[in-house]
Amino acid sequence: MFIENLKKWALSAPGKWDAGILSVFILLITWHPFYLWGRINLFEMGLYLPGVDAILHGQIPYRDFLHLRGPFELYIPAWAMHIVGRNFLVIPTYFYLGTLVTLIVCILIAKEIFSSRIFLYSMTLAFVARTFPRVSFTIGGGFRFAWGLAAVYCVLQYLKNKKGLWMVMAGIFSAIGLMTSIEIGVYAFGSIFLTLCFLIREKLFKSSILFYSIGAAIILFPMCLFLQLKGAFIPMLDSYYQISANMIKTFPQVDPVPQGLGGVLAAMVNPKDVNFKQMTPLFCYVGVLVYGIYLYRRKAVRLDILCLALYGLFLFIGSMRSLWGPAFESALQPEKLLFFFLLERLWTWMKDSHQRRRQVMAGILLVSIFLSTVVYALPRYQKRFYAAQMTSCLMGKMKRLSKLFPFSDQDLVSLSLPGMQGMVVPEQQARDFQEVSYFINSHTQPQDRIVFFPDLGVYHFIVNRPFVGRFPIVSLSWISPQWHREFMTALEAQTPKYVVMYKQLPDYLPTTQLVVPANQEKYTGVMNYVHENYQIIDSTPSLNIWQRKL
Repeated sequence: MFIENLKKWALSAPGKWDAGILSVFILLITWHPFYLWGRINLFEMGLYLPGVDAILHGQIPYRDFLHLRGPFELYIPAWAMHIVGRNFLVIPTYFYLGTLVTLIVCILIAKEIFSSRIFLYSMTLAFVARTFPRVSFTIGGGFRFAWGLAAVYCVLQYLKNKKGLWMVMAGIFSAIGLMTSIEIGVYAFGSIFLTLCFLIREKLFKSSILFYSIGAAIILFPMCLFLQLKGAFIPMLDSYYQISANMIKTFPQVDPVPQGLGGVLAAMVNPKDVNFKQMTPLFCYVGVLVYGIYLYRRKAVRLDILCLALYGLFLFIGSMRSLWGPAFESALQPEKLLFFFLLERLWTWMKDSHQRRRQVMAGILLVSIFLSTVVYALPRYQKRFYAAQMTSCLMGKMKRLSKLFPFSDQDLVSLSLPGMQGMVVPEQQARDFQEVSYFINSHTQPQDRIVFFPDLGVYHFIVNRPFVGRFPIVSLSWISPQWHREFMTALEAQTPKYVVMYKQLPDYLPTTQLVVPANQEKYTGVMNYVHENYQIIDSTPSLNIWQRKL
C-alpha cells in the first residue's frame, strides 16, 4: 500500500505545496551564515557602491556619474540603505537575496511545465547543484536575472488562464528588467513578443499586446520622465549605446570562446574543443526545436515552452561573451528546466505506449534519471554548500568544525569603519581600508574629490568622498574615447589633492584590460599625468597615496 501511494504521489501533477517545499529547500541548502566573510572583490563592489552612495547624496545616475546597467540596479539598494542605514553589507545581501529569488522563480516556472512531481523534485536537485553561483552570489547577478524569469512566469500564467492581469504583470517585470539590466529587458521583451506573435490570428493577440504594453508603461513612463526632468535621460541612452558598442572591445574575453556561428558549431561537435562543455546546452535547445516541430506537425503548440526556450536561448547567447565568467551559471537556468521537461516528455511517451517493452524502458528511464540526479547532486552539495557541509559535520563525517569557516587559515578582521560594520576581511585588506580611511579623513574635507585609480572606485564609499567627473571607476572611462577625454578634462579642472593607486597592479589588469592597446595608451596617459603632478607621501600594504605637488 505504501509503495502504491508513493508511486501515485510521485507521478501526479505538482501543486503549490510542492513549489513551497522546494523553495524552502533552496533557502536551507544555500544558507551561508558567513557570506559577509572573505576578501572583498574591489572591482565588482566598485560598480555599485559609489553610485548608490552618490544617489544617497542627491546625485542622478548617468548625468552625474556613469553606471554600466540600468538605474534600478542602484535605486533599489539605495532605497534599502535609506531604510537600514549606509552600510557596505547591503550590496552583498541584495545580490544574495536576488539569487535566491531567481532560483525560486525558476521553481515556480517548473511547476507550471512539469506534469509529475518526481521530475520536478529531480530537476530541483540538479538545478540547484549546477546553477547556484556559489562563488559570485554576493557580487553580481541577483535580481536582474529574477525580473526576466518573473516576466516569463507571468506569461505562462496568462497562457494558462487568459487573465489580462498576468500580462500586465509580465510587462511590469519586463520593464523592471530593462531598467535594471538592459540586456535582460531586451531578452524578456523579445521572447515574449515573439511568443505572442503565435496568437496573431486570434482575438487574444491584440488584448495580450495591450495588457503587456500597459504593464511596461507603468514602469517605463514615470522612470523615463523622472530621468528626463533631471537631465539624465539622454546621458542614459548615450551610456547604453557606448556600452553596447564598445564594452566587448574595451574589456575583451581573454579566455577562449567560439568565434561566430561556425566556431559555435565546431565546439558543439568536437568533444576535445575547450568550449565543448559550455556548448552542450545548445543540444537541449535543438531538442526543444525538434519537439516543437513534432507538435506542429500534429497541429499543436506549447507556447509556454516556446516562451521559456526563447528567453533561455537569448540569455545563453548573451552569456557567450563571458563563458568562463560567473554569469554563465545563471544563464543555464532555463536550459536545465527545459532539459528535464524533454526527459519527462520522453518518459511519458514511453509510459503511455501500448508496447510492454516501451513501458519497461519508461520505468528504467525514470529510475535512472532519479538516481543519476541524486548521484550528481549530493557530491556537489557537499563541495558547494555550507548547509550540506555542516550536516556532514554534525553526522561525524568531518573531523573539525573549524574547517567550515571561510579563510580559516588566515587572520581575519571584523571591520568597524563607518559603513563597513559586519564585514569580515583578511588582515591585509582590512589594513588597506583602515589606513586609507584614516589618512583621507584626516587630510581632506567631505567635499574634497579623490582619484582611486584605475579600478578602486569602491574606496569612494569606504572613505565617503566624491569622485572626479562622472567616473568613480576610472577604467570604465576607457569604454569611449569621449569619456576618457571627459575624465582627463575633469581631472585637470578639479585638481584633486590626492590620488590613490596600487603599489603593484593585480595580475588580472595586465592580462585582461591592459592587453588592449587603446586601454594601455589611456592608462599610460593618466600615469604620466600623476607622475608629473603628484608625489608619494604615504602607503598601505597594497596602495600608494600620492599628493599633488605644490
